[in-house]
Amino acid sequence: MFPTNIRSISAAMLALIDEHHPLIEPYLQYWAKVVAYAFAGGTYDREAELAREQALTGIPSRRLYPFHVYYPLLILSSTRHRLSPDLERRMLEFLLHKPGGIYYVCEKSLDVFPQIGEKGFMSWLHAQEILSRFEAWKGFAADILNWLWSQRNETGLWNMGKGTYHSAFIPLSESWRRAGSRMVDCSVRVLSLLHRYFE
Repeated sequence: MFPTNIRSISAAMLALIDEHHPLIEPYLQYWAKVVAYAFAGGTYDREAELAREQALTGIPSRRLYPFHVYYPLLILSSTRHRLSPDLERRMLEFLLHKPGGIYYVCEKSLDVFPQIGEKGFMSWLHAQEILSRFEAWKGFAADILNWLWSQRNETGLWNMGKGTYHSAFIPLSESWRRAGSRMVDCSVRVLSLLHRYFE
């Protein structure tokens, strides 16, 4: 199982660099088949998903990743229109209301909107960034974006507070010692998510 997971994780990281890279193709096909089986009955069925994974990999373990983990989602969202619109919609509906959020990203349900600056806000935002890579996300995003818009401060920007952790996304500025740099960086990140809705 370990070599299989490593290859899938590597494909997911490659998808962040070059979403059209041909080496991603086998993993896109794999996860598309898994998701199709998981929702074949109309709603998410972990047992059906697991059975399909075991058949495709030849690994009998019950510990195979479900699709709703960080790495498979990066692969599935690496190119547009990989899944049928109906399947993508059902998948997003499940992900946005699933207790426990997205493993490795956010541990709470994504339909609970944390206040800006609150613990968990950054991981919630990151989860939305991942899901926004799917075209179907736009059909669910109005409430999310309206709520984010309401979180601006008196200057019209977003300030996630001193507890904002450094990641691959921020800081964008060379330093946050300069007044307002953190607030501008946080605002760029939120505006990037808002922009995806209007692409």
